[in-house]
Amino acid sequence: MRTTGLALLSPSLSLGLVLLAGNACSEASVAPSEIDGILLTEVTVISPERSEPLTDAWVEVRNGLIEAIGQGEPPRSTADLPRKEGGDRYLLPGLIDSHVHLESIPGMAFPQQQANPKLVKAYRRQLPRSYLFHGFTSLIDLAPGNPEVLETIRRSPVAPDIFSCSNPLVLANGYPMAFLPPRLRFRLYPNFLYDPRQADAIPEKFRPEDHSPAAGVKRVADAGGICVKTFVEDGFGVQKTWPVPTVEMLSAIKTAARQHQIPMTVHANSFDAYALALDGGADVLVHGLWTWDRHQEADRAPGSDLPEPLQDLAQRVITSGTAVMPTLQVLAGDRALFDSTFLADPRLLQVLPTELVSWYSSEEGGWFAQNLLEGLPPDQQTPQAAYDGHTEALSRGERVATYLAHHGGRILFGSDTPSGPSYGNPPGYNGFLEMRRLAATGLPLDRLLAAATLENARAFGLEDRFGSIAKGKVANLLLLEKNPLETVEAYDTIAGVILHGQWLDRESLTANRLEEP
Repeated sequence: MRTTGLALLSPSLSLGLVLLAGNACSEASVAPSEIDGILLTEVTVISPERSEPLTDAWVEVRNGLIEAIGQGEPPRSTADLPRKEGGDRYLLPGLIDSHVHLESIPGMAFPQQQANPKLVKAYRRQLPRSYLFHGFTSLIDLAPGNPEVLETIRRSPVAPDIFSCSNPLVLANGYPMAFLPPRLRFRLYPNFLYDPRQADAIPEKFRPEDHSPAAGVKRVADAGGICVKTFVEDGFGVQKTWPVPTVEMLSAIKTAARQHQIPMTVHANSFDAYALALDGGADVLVHGLWTWDRHQEADRAPGSDLPEPLQDLAQRVITSGTAVMPTLQVLAGDRALFDSTFLADPRLLQVLPTELVSWYSSEEGGWFAQNLLEGLPPDQQTPQAAYDGHTEALSRGERVATYLAHHGGRILFGSDTPSGPSYGNPPGYNGFLEMRRLAATGLPLDRLLAAATLENARAFGLEDRFGSIAKGKVANLLLLEKNPLETVEAYDTIAGVILHGQWLDRESLTANRLEEP
Protein backbone atom coordinates (compact mmCIF):
# COMPACT_ATOMS: atom_id res chain seq x y z
CA MET A 1 0.00 0.00 0.00
CA ARG A 2 1.17 3.50 -0.74
CA THR A 3 -0.14 7.00 -1.28
CA THR A 4 0.23 8.95 -4.48
CA GLY A 5 3.01 11.42 -3.98
CA LEU A 6 0.76 14.35 -4.88
CA ALA A 7 0.02 14.97 -1.22
CA LEU A 8 1.49 13.97 2.11
CA LEU A 9 -1.24 12.46 4.24
CA SER A 10 -1.82 13.66 7.77
CA PRO A 11 -1.45 11.05 10.52
CA SER A 12 -5.23 10.79 10.91
CA LEU A 13 -5.47 9.56 7.32
CA SER A 14 -2.55 7.23 7.37
CA LEU A 15 -2.04 3.60 6.63
CA GLY A 16 -1.10 3.02 10.23
CA LEU A 17 -4.51 4.00 11.51
CA VAL A 18 -6.04 1.17 9.54
CA LEU A 19 -3.95 -1.18 11.68
CA LEU A 20 -5.07 -0.06 15.12
CA ALA A 21 -6.99 -3.26 15.77
CA GLY A 22 -3.96 -5.57 15.83
CA ASN A 23 -0.50 -6.31 14.58
CA ALA A 24 0.21 -9.94 13.73
CA CYS A 25 -0.81 -12.62 11.28
CA SER A 26 -0.55 -16.40 11.31
CA GLU A 27 -0.66 -18.57 8.20
CA ALA A 28 -3.39 -21.21 7.99
CA SER A 29 -5.44 -20.95 4.84
CA VAL A 30 -8.89 -22.45 5.29
CA ALA A 31 -10.20 -24.28 2.26
CA PRO A 32 -13.83 -23.89 1.26
CA SER A 33 -16.19 -26.82 1.54
CA GLU A 34 -15.02 -29.43 -0.94
CA ILE A 35 -16.76 -32.04 -3.08
CA ASP A 36 -15.29 -35.49 -3.66
CA GLY A 37 -14.40 -34.71 -7.22
CA ILE A 38 -15.37 -33.46 -10.65
CA LEU A 39 -14.53 -34.38 -14.22
CA LEU A 40 -14.09 -31.43 -16.55
CA THR A 41 -14.46 -32.36 -20.21
CA GLU A 42 -14.42 -30.67 -23.61
CA VAL A 43 -11.99 -27.95 -22.55
CA THR A 44 -8.89 -26.37 -23.99
CA VAL A 45 -6.25 -26.40 -21.26
CA ILE A 46 -4.06 -23.30 -21.22
CA SER A 47 -1.34 -23.47 -18.60
CA PRO A 48 1.89 -21.43 -18.55
CA GLU A 49 4.25 -24.41 -18.46
CA ARG A 50 2.80 -25.75 -21.73
CA SER A 51 4.29 -24.69 -25.04
CA GLU A 52 0.82 -24.75 -26.60
CA PRO A 53 -2.79 -25.29 -25.48
CA LEU A 54 -4.12 -28.83 -24.99
CA THR A 55 -7.30 -29.11 -27.02
CA ASP A 56 -10.21 -31.55 -26.57
CA ALA A 57 -8.95 -32.11 -23.06
CA TRP A 58 -10.32 -33.46 -19.81
CA VAL A 59 -9.18 -32.86 -16.23
CA GLU A 60 -9.92 -35.20 -13.35
CA VAL A 61 -10.22 -33.62 -9.89
CA ARG A 62 -10.42 -35.60 -6.65
CA ASN A 63 -10.34 -34.36 -3.06
CA GLY A 64 -9.57 -30.82 -4.17
CA LEU A 65 -6.50 -31.82 -6.20
CA ILE A 66 -5.82 -32.39 -9.88
CA GLU A 67 -5.62 -36.15 -10.35
CA ALA A 68 -5.05 -36.49 -14.09
CA ILE A 69 -5.15 -34.63 -17.42
CA GLY A 70 -5.71 -36.08 -20.86
CA GLN A 71 -7.17 -35.70 -24.33
CA GLY A 72 -10.12 -37.30 -26.04
CA GLU A 73 -12.42 -39.69 -24.21
CA PRO A 74 -11.77 -39.84 -20.43
CA PRO A 75 -10.82 -43.27 -19.01
CA ARG A 76 -13.40 -45.53 -17.40
CA SER A 77 -11.85 -44.87 -14.00
CA THR A 78 -13.47 -41.44 -14.03
CA ALA A 79 -17.01 -42.75 -14.49
CA ASP A 80 -17.85 -42.25 -10.80
CA LEU A 81 -17.27 -38.51 -10.98
CA PRO A 82 -19.89 -35.87 -11.74
CA ARG A 83 -19.13 -34.46 -15.17
CA LYS A 84 -18.93 -30.80 -16.12
CA GLU A 85 -18.83 -30.27 -19.86
CA GLY A 86 -16.75 -27.27 -20.83
CA GLY A 87 -18.33 -26.75 -24.22
CA ASP A 88 -14.91 -26.11 -25.79
CA ARG A 89 -14.23 -23.29 -23.32
CA TYR A 90 -10.75 -22.45 -22.01
CA LEU A 91 -9.47 -23.88 -18.73
CA LEU A 92 -6.56 -22.16 -16.99
CA PRO A 93 -5.03 -21.99 -13.51
CA GLY A 94 -6.63 -19.73 -10.94
CA LEU A 95 -4.99 -16.31 -10.83
CA ILE A 96 -2.67 -15.15 -8.04
CA ASP A 97 -2.69 -11.52 -6.92
CA SER A 98 0.55 -11.17 -4.97
CA HIS A 99 -0.03 -7.62 -3.69
CA VAL A 100 -3.20 -7.08 -1.68
CA HIS A 101 -4.11 -5.47 1.64
CA LEU A 102 -7.11 -7.36 2.92
CA GLU A 103 -7.67 -5.35 6.09
CA SER A 104 -8.00 -2.05 4.26
CA ILE A 105 -11.33 -0.89 2.88
CA PRO A 106 -11.22 1.18 -0.32
CA GLY A 107 -12.12 4.77 0.44
CA MET A 108 -11.99 4.43 4.21
CA ALA A 109 -9.32 5.19 6.78
CA PHE A 110 -9.87 4.09 10.35
CA PRO A 111 -12.07 7.05 11.39
CA GLN A 112 -14.48 6.35 8.52
CA GLN A 113 -14.56 2.67 9.40
CA GLN A 114 -15.46 3.46 13.00
CA ALA A 115 -18.25 5.78 11.86
CA ASN A 116 -19.75 3.29 9.38
CA PRO A 117 -19.72 -0.22 10.89
CA LYS A 118 -22.55 -1.53 8.68
CA LEU A 119 -20.68 -0.56 5.54
CA VAL A 120 -17.55 -2.25 6.88
CA LYS A 121 -19.47 -5.45 7.62
CA ALA A 122 -21.10 -5.51 4.18
CA TYR A 123 -17.78 -4.92 2.43
CA ARG A 124 -15.91 -7.63 4.32
CA ARG A 125 -18.66 -10.20 3.73
CA GLN A 126 -18.38 -9.62 0.00
CA LEU A 127 -14.59 -9.20 -0.19
CA PRO A 128 -13.54 -12.84 -0.85
CA ARG A 129 -16.29 -13.29 -3.44
CA SER A 130 -15.17 -10.18 -5.30
CA TYR A 131 -11.68 -11.58 -5.80
CA LEU A 132 -13.12 -14.91 -6.92
CA PHE A 133 -15.55 -13.17 -9.28
CA HIS A 134 -12.53 -11.92 -11.21
CA GLY A 135 -10.67 -15.22 -11.04
CA PHE A 136 -8.22 -14.58 -8.20
CA THR A 137 -8.11 -17.83 -6.27
CA SER A 138 -4.92 -17.04 -4.31
CA LEU A 139 -3.93 -13.80 -2.59
CA ILE A 140 -0.75 -12.63 -0.88
CA ASP A 141 -1.14 -9.87 1.69
CA LEU A 142 2.22 -8.09 1.76
CA ALA A 143 1.73 -6.15 5.00
CA PRO A 144 -1.01 -7.51 7.29
CA GLY A 145 -1.60 -5.95 10.68
CA ASN A 146 -4.71 -7.54 12.17
CA PRO A 147 -4.78 -11.36 12.18
CA GLU A 148 -8.47 -11.47 13.03
CA VAL A 149 -9.47 -9.85 9.74
CA LEU A 150 -7.50 -12.35 7.65
CA GLU A 151 -8.81 -15.28 9.67
CA THR A 152 -12.37 -14.06 9.25
CA ILE A 153 -11.90 -13.96 5.49
CA ARG A 154 -10.40 -17.45 5.50
CA ARG A 155 -13.47 -18.73 7.38
CA SER A 156 -15.87 -17.34 4.78
CA PRO A 157 -18.08 -19.93 3.01
CA VAL A 158 -15.93 -19.46 -0.09
CA ALA A 159 -12.62 -17.63 -0.10
CA PRO A 160 -9.35 -17.56 -2.02
CA ASP A 161 -6.27 -19.15 -0.49
CA ILE A 162 -4.62 -16.43 1.56
CA PHE A 163 -0.91 -16.06 2.34
CA SER A 164 1.08 -13.18 3.73
CA CYS A 165 4.48 -11.67 4.48
CA SER A 166 3.40 -11.42 8.12
CA ASN A 167 4.39 -8.20 9.88
CA PRO A 168 6.44 -5.96 7.56
CA LEU A 169 10.02 -5.08 8.49
CA VAL A 170 9.81 -1.29 8.81
CA LEU A 171 12.77 1.00 9.43
CA ALA A 172 12.32 2.79 12.76
CA ASN A 173 10.45 6.06 12.17
CA GLY A 174 10.43 5.46 8.41
CA TYR A 175 7.54 4.84 6.02
CA PRO A 176 4.82 3.86 6.85
CA MET A 177 5.64 4.17 10.54
CA ALA A 178 6.21 7.91 10.08
CA PHE A 179 2.49 8.53 9.56
CA LEU A 180 1.77 7.67 13.17
CA PRO A 181 2.37 9.70 16.33
CA PRO A 182 5.61 8.60 18.05
CA ARG A 183 3.67 7.13 20.97
CA LEU A 184 1.94 4.65 18.63
CA ARG A 185 4.62 3.85 16.10
CA PHE A 186 6.49 1.16 17.95
CA ARG A 187 3.33 -0.53 19.25
CA LEU A 188 1.66 -0.81 15.86
CA TYR A 189 4.85 -1.76 14.02
CA PRO A 190 6.56 -4.09 16.49
CA ASN A 191 8.75 -5.73 13.85
CA PHE A 192 10.79 -2.60 13.21
CA LEU A 193 14.41 -2.36 12.13
CA TYR A 194 16.69 -0.63 14.60
CA ASP A 195 18.56 2.29 13.06
CA PRO A 196 21.70 3.39 14.97
CA ARG A 197 21.62 6.73 13.13
CA GLN A 198 18.50 7.69 15.06
CA ALA A 199 19.06 5.99 18.40
CA ASP A 200 17.78 9.07 20.22
CA ALA A 201 14.41 8.69 18.48
CA ILE A 202 13.90 5.05 19.51
CA PRO A 203 12.56 4.23 23.00
CA GLU A 204 15.34 2.98 25.27
CA LYS A 205 13.48 -0.22 26.15
CA PHE A 206 14.18 -1.63 22.66
CA ARG A 207 17.52 -3.40 22.26
CA PRO A 208 19.31 -3.18 18.91
CA GLU A 209 19.95 -6.92 18.81
CA ASP A 210 16.22 -7.63 19.12
CA HIS A 211 15.51 -5.50 16.07
CA SER A 212 18.34 -6.47 13.76
CA PRO A 213 17.62 -7.61 10.19
CA ALA A 214 18.16 -11.23 11.24
CA ALA A 215 15.79 -10.95 14.20
CA GLY A 216 13.12 -9.23 12.13
CA VAL A 217 13.22 -11.78 9.34
CA LYS A 218 13.13 -14.62 11.87
CA ARG A 219 9.93 -13.20 13.35
CA VAL A 220 8.38 -13.15 9.89
CA ALA A 221 9.39 -16.75 9.18
CA ASP A 222 8.31 -17.97 12.62
CA ALA A 223 4.87 -16.43 12.05
CA GLY A 224 4.49 -18.37 8.80
CA GLY A 225 5.23 -15.50 6.43
CA ILE A 226 6.08 -16.65 2.91
CA CYS A 227 8.00 -13.44 2.20
CA VAL A 228 9.48 -10.45 4.00
CA LYS A 229 8.49 -6.93 3.04
CA THR A 230 10.54 -3.84 3.71
CA PHE A 231 10.40 -0.26 2.43
CA VAL A 232 12.58 2.27 0.65
CA GLU A 233 10.46 5.42 0.71
CA ASP A 234 11.83 8.84 1.65
CA GLY A 235 8.60 10.78 1.20
CA PHE A 236 5.90 11.83 -1.21
CA GLY A 237 5.76 14.94 -3.34
CA VAL A 238 8.43 17.52 -2.62
CA GLN A 239 8.94 16.42 0.98
CA LYS A 240 11.77 13.90 1.20
CA THR A 241 12.35 13.70 4.94
CA TRP A 242 11.79 10.08 5.97
CA PRO A 243 14.76 7.85 6.82
CA VAL A 244 15.46 4.88 4.55
CA PRO A 245 17.52 1.74 5.19
CA THR A 246 21.18 1.68 4.27
CA VAL A 247 22.41 -0.75 1.64
CA GLU A 248 24.07 -2.70 4.46
CA MET A 249 20.71 -3.09 6.23
CA LEU A 250 19.01 -4.25 3.06
CA SER A 251 21.82 -6.70 2.32
CA ALA A 252 21.49 -8.13 5.83
CA ILE A 253 17.73 -8.54 5.33
CA LYS A 254 18.42 -10.34 2.06
CA THR A 255 20.94 -12.66 3.73
CA ALA A 256 18.46 -13.55 6.49
CA ALA A 257 15.62 -14.01 4.01
CA ARG A 258 17.75 -16.37 1.95
CA GLN A 259 18.52 -18.41 5.06
CA HIS A 260 14.79 -18.80 5.71
CA GLN A 261 14.16 -19.46 2.00
CA ILE A 262 11.71 -16.60 1.54
CA PRO A 263 11.96 -13.70 -0.94
CA MET A 264 12.71 -10.11 0.06
CA THR A 265 10.09 -7.77 -1.38
CA VAL A 266 10.78 -4.05 -1.34
CA HIS A 267 8.37 -1.13 -1.58
CA ALA A 268 10.05 1.25 -4.03
CA ASN A 269 8.67 3.54 -6.73
CA SER A 270 11.37 6.13 -7.40
CA PHE A 271 14.68 6.17 -9.25
CA ASP A 272 16.74 6.43 -6.06
CA ALA A 273 14.64 3.82 -4.26
CA TYR A 274 15.00 1.32 -7.11
CA ALA A 275 18.76 1.85 -7.21
CA LEU A 276 19.10 1.34 -3.44
CA ALA A 277 16.85 -1.71 -3.45
CA LEU A 278 18.89 -3.27 -6.25
CA ASP A 279 22.12 -2.54 -4.36
CA GLY A 280 20.60 -4.33 -1.37
CA GLY A 281 19.64 -7.43 -3.34
CA ALA A 282 15.84 -7.10 -3.58
CA ASP A 283 14.10 -10.14 -5.03
CA VAL A 284 10.89 -8.30 -5.90
CA LEU A 285 10.19 -4.59 -6.37
CA VAL A 286 6.53 -4.25 -5.48
CA HIS A 287 5.72 -1.00 -7.31
CA GLY A 288 6.30 0.54 -10.68
CA LEU A 289 8.93 3.20 -11.29
CA TRP A 290 6.87 6.37 -11.70
CA THR A 291 8.94 8.88 -9.71
CA TRP A 292 12.04 9.77 -11.71
CA ASP A 293 13.57 12.18 -9.20
CA ARG A 294 16.14 14.52 -10.78
CA HIS A 295 16.13 12.60 -14.07
CA GLN A 296 12.66 13.58 -15.23
CA GLU A 297 13.99 16.15 -17.70
CA ALA A 298 17.09 14.19 -18.75
CA ASP A 299 17.72 13.52 -22.43
CA ARG A 300 16.14 10.39 -23.83
CA ALA A 301 18.33 7.46 -24.69
CA PRO A 302 18.77 7.01 -28.45
CA GLY A 303 15.70 5.36 -29.95
CA SER A 304 14.04 5.11 -26.55
CA ASP A 305 11.01 6.57 -24.81
CA LEU A 306 12.99 6.79 -21.55
CA PRO A 307 15.60 9.25 -20.32
CA GLU A 308 18.98 7.61 -20.50
CA PRO A 309 19.42 7.21 -16.71
CA LEU A 310 15.98 5.52 -16.50
CA GLN A 311 16.79 3.17 -19.34
CA ASP A 312 20.08 2.25 -17.71
CA LEU A 313 18.30 1.55 -14.43
CA ALA A 314 15.60 -0.50 -16.14
CA GLN A 315 18.27 -2.50 -17.90
CA ARG A 316 19.94 -3.10 -14.56
CA VAL A 317 16.65 -4.48 -13.22
CA ILE A 318 16.48 -6.86 -16.17
CA THR A 319 20.10 -7.98 -15.93
CA SER A 320 19.82 -8.66 -12.20
CA GLY A 321 16.74 -10.85 -12.64
CA THR A 322 14.86 -8.80 -10.07
CA ALA A 323 11.09 -9.15 -10.46
CA VAL A 324 8.84 -6.11 -10.74
CA MET A 325 5.16 -5.56 -10.00
CA PRO A 326 4.29 -2.48 -12.09
CA THR A 327 1.07 -1.74 -10.05
CA LEU A 328 -0.09 0.80 -12.64
CA GLN A 329 -3.64 0.77 -11.28
CA VAL A 330 -2.34 2.43 -8.13
CA LEU A 331 -2.13 5.75 -9.92
CA ALA A 332 -5.18 5.13 -12.07
CA GLY A 333 -7.15 4.34 -8.92
CA ASP A 334 -6.20 7.61 -7.29
CA ARG A 335 -6.93 9.45 -10.52
CA ALA A 336 -10.42 7.92 -10.50
CA LEU A 337 -11.26 10.16 -7.52
CA PHE A 338 -11.24 13.07 -9.97
CA ASP A 339 -13.19 11.28 -12.72
CA SER A 340 -16.90 12.05 -12.46
CA THR A 341 -17.80 8.90 -14.42
CA PHE A 342 -15.99 6.35 -12.26
CA LEU A 343 -18.71 5.72 -9.69
CA ALA A 344 -21.25 5.24 -12.50
CA ASP A 345 -19.36 2.17 -13.76
CA PRO A 346 -21.94 -0.64 -13.40
CA ARG A 347 -19.20 -3.20 -12.82
CA LEU A 348 -18.51 -1.68 -9.41
CA LEU A 349 -21.80 -3.18 -8.26
CA GLN A 350 -20.48 -6.64 -9.14
CA VAL A 351 -17.82 -6.38 -6.45
CA LEU A 352 -19.02 -3.72 -3.97
CA PRO A 353 -22.21 -3.44 -1.90
CA THR A 354 -24.61 -0.87 -3.34
CA GLU A 355 -24.72 1.10 -0.10
CA LEU A 356 -20.93 1.48 -0.10
CA VAL A 357 -20.86 2.79 -3.68
CA SER A 358 -23.57 5.28 -2.68
CA TRP A 359 -21.49 6.38 0.31
CA TYR A 360 -18.54 7.10 -1.98
CA SER A 361 -20.73 9.64 -3.77
CA SER A 362 -21.50 11.47 -0.54
CA GLU A 363 -19.57 14.43 0.86
CA GLU A 364 -18.17 12.18 3.59
CA GLY A 365 -17.09 9.60 1.01
CA GLY A 366 -15.15 12.23 -0.92
CA TRP A 367 -12.85 13.03 2.00
CA PHE A 368 -9.68 11.56 0.45
CA ALA A 369 -10.07 13.40 -2.83
CA GLN A 370 -10.38 16.63 -0.85
CA ASN A 371 -7.30 15.72 1.13
CA LEU A 372 -5.30 15.20 -2.05
CA LEU A 373 -6.46 18.54 -3.44
CA GLU A 374 -5.43 20.36 -0.28
CA GLY A 375 -1.95 18.88 -0.59
CA LEU A 376 -1.41 20.51 -3.99
CA PRO A 377 0.04 24.00 -4.52
CA PRO A 378 -2.70 26.65 -4.13
CA ASP A 379 -2.87 27.37 -7.86
CA GLN A 380 -3.36 23.67 -8.67
CA GLN A 381 -6.10 22.73 -6.24
CA THR A 382 -8.65 21.72 -8.86
CA PRO A 383 -9.94 18.26 -9.84
CA GLN A 384 -8.57 18.71 -13.36
CA ALA A 385 -5.09 19.58 -12.10
CA ALA A 386 -5.13 16.55 -9.80
CA TYR A 387 -6.33 14.32 -12.65
CA ASP A 388 -3.61 15.62 -14.95
CA GLY A 389 -0.93 15.16 -12.30
CA HIS A 390 -1.85 11.52 -11.81
CA THR A 391 -1.98 11.01 -15.56
CA GLU A 392 1.58 12.30 -15.88
CA ALA A 393 2.86 10.00 -13.14
CA LEU A 394 0.95 7.08 -14.65
CA SER A 395 2.57 7.76 -18.01
CA ARG A 396 6.02 7.57 -16.45
CA GLY A 397 5.21 4.24 -14.83
CA GLU A 398 3.77 2.91 -18.09
CA ARG A 399 6.88 3.88 -20.03
CA VAL A 400 9.17 1.96 -17.68
CA ALA A 401 6.79 -1.02 -17.63
CA THR A 402 6.73 -0.98 -21.44
CA TYR A 403 10.53 -1.08 -21.56
CA LEU A 404 10.59 -4.04 -19.16
CA ALA A 405 7.89 -5.84 -21.14
CA HIS A 406 9.71 -5.37 -24.46
CA HIS A 407 13.17 -6.28 -23.18
CA GLY A 408 12.52 -9.45 -21.20
CA GLY A 409 11.98 -7.97 -17.75
CA ARG A 410 10.66 -10.34 -15.11
CA ILE A 411 7.09 -9.21 -14.43
CA LEU A 412 4.93 -10.44 -11.54
CA PHE A 413 1.26 -9.67 -11.20
CA GLY A 414 0.24 -7.62 -8.17
CA SER A 415 -2.51 -5.01 -8.00
CA ASP A 416 -1.90 -3.31 -4.62
CA THR A 417 -5.60 -3.52 -3.78
CA PRO A 418 -6.57 -1.21 -2.26
CA SER A 419 -3.81 1.36 -2.55
CA GLY A 420 -4.12 3.74 0.36
CA PRO A 421 -7.58 5.03 1.20
CA SER A 422 -8.72 5.49 -2.41
CA TYR A 423 -12.06 4.02 -3.51
CA GLY A 424 -10.60 3.72 -7.03
CA ASN A 425 -9.13 0.27 -6.31
CA PRO A 426 -12.08 -2.12 -5.70
CA PRO A 427 -11.22 -5.77 -4.93
CA GLY A 428 -11.06 -8.12 -7.89
CA TYR A 429 -12.07 -5.53 -10.47
CA ASN A 430 -8.90 -3.57 -9.73
CA GLY A 431 -6.92 -6.68 -10.67
CA PHE A 432 -8.71 -7.01 -13.99
CA LEU A 433 -7.99 -3.36 -14.75
CA GLU A 434 -4.32 -3.93 -13.88
CA MET A 435 -4.22 -6.83 -16.34
CA ARG A 436 -5.60 -4.53 -19.03
CA ARG A 437 -2.90 -1.97 -18.30
CA LEU A 438 -0.13 -4.56 -18.42
CA ALA A 439 -1.42 -5.85 -21.75
CA ALA A 440 -1.41 -2.27 -23.04
CA THR A 441 2.32 -1.99 -22.28
CA GLY A 442 2.93 -4.69 -24.87
CA LEU A 443 3.47 -7.53 -22.38
CA PRO A 444 2.64 -10.63 -24.45
CA LEU A 445 -0.52 -12.34 -23.27
CA ASP A 446 1.25 -15.62 -22.54
CA ARG A 447 3.64 -13.76 -20.25
CA LEU A 448 0.74 -11.92 -18.64
CA LEU A 449 -0.89 -15.26 -17.81
CA ALA A 450 2.41 -16.56 -16.41
CA ALA A 451 2.90 -13.41 -14.34
CA ALA A 452 -0.45 -13.98 -12.65
CA THR A 453 0.01 -17.72 -12.17
CA LEU A 454 3.22 -19.73 -12.38
CA GLU A 455 5.72 -16.86 -12.09
CA ASN A 456 3.96 -15.58 -8.96
CA ALA A 457 3.87 -19.10 -7.54
CA ARG A 458 7.59 -19.56 -8.17
CA ALA A 459 8.56 -16.18 -6.74
CA PHE A 460 6.73 -16.85 -3.47
CA GLY A 461 7.53 -20.52 -2.99
CA LEU A 462 4.06 -21.80 -3.91
CA GLU A 463 4.92 -23.62 -7.13
CA ASP A 464 4.39 -27.10 -5.67
CA ARG A 465 0.68 -26.33 -5.08
CA PHE A 466 -0.37 -23.50 -7.37
CA GLY A 467 0.25 -21.76 -10.67
CA SER A 468 -0.31 -24.43 -13.29
CA ILE A 469 -2.62 -27.28 -14.28
CA ALA A 470 -0.63 -30.35 -13.30
CA LYS A 471 -1.17 -33.59 -11.42
CA GLY A 472 -1.07 -33.14 -7.66
CA LYS A 473 -1.68 -29.40 -7.63
CA VAL A 474 -4.59 -27.70 -5.93
CA ALA A 475 -7.62 -27.65 -8.20
CA ASN A 476 -8.02 -23.87 -8.40
CA LEU A 477 -9.11 -23.34 -12.00
CA LEU A 478 -10.97 -20.91 -14.24
CA LEU A 479 -13.27 -21.70 -17.16
CA LEU A 480 -13.32 -18.84 -19.69
CA GLU A 481 -15.53 -18.16 -22.68
CA LYS A 482 -12.68 -16.52 -24.62
CA ASN A 483 -9.03 -17.38 -25.21
CA PRO A 484 -6.73 -15.40 -22.84
CA LEU A 485 -3.88 -15.82 -25.33
CA GLU A 486 -5.85 -13.80 -27.87
CA THR A 487 -7.39 -11.01 -25.79
CA VAL A 488 -7.00 -9.69 -22.26
CA GLU A 489 -10.77 -9.21 -22.22
CA ALA A 490 -11.03 -12.99 -21.84
CA TYR A 491 -10.40 -12.52 -18.11
CA ASP A 492 -13.81 -10.88 -17.87
CA THR A 493 -15.58 -13.83 -19.52
CA ILE A 494 -15.35 -16.28 -16.61
CA ALA A 495 -18.06 -18.93 -16.83
CA GLY A 496 -17.10 -20.48 -13.52
CA VAL A 497 -14.42 -20.88 -10.88
CA ILE A 498 -13.23 -24.22 -9.53
CA LEU A 499 -11.96 -23.66 -5.99
CA HIS A 500 -10.35 -26.67 -4.30
CA GLY A 501 -12.43 -28.80 -6.65
CA GLN A 502 -15.69 -27.00 -5.91
CA TRP A 503 -17.55 -25.50 -8.88
CA LEU A 504 -18.70 -21.91 -8.35
CA ASP A 505 -20.89 -20.25 -10.92
CA ARG A 506 -19.59 -16.73 -11.48
CA GLU A 507 -22.95 -15.07 -10.97
CA SER A 508 -23.19 -16.59 -7.48
CA LEU A 509 -20.18 -14.47 -6.50
CA THR A 510 -21.57 -11.05 -7.39
CA ALA A 511 -22.13 -8.41 -4.74
CA ASN A 512 -25.60 -7.54 -3.47
CA ARG A 513 -26.76 -11.17 -3.68
CA LEU A 514 -25.86 -12.07 -0.13
CA GLU A 515 -28.72 -12.20 2.33
CA GLU A 516 -28.29 -11.10 5.92
CA PRO A 517 -27.91 -14.14 8.20
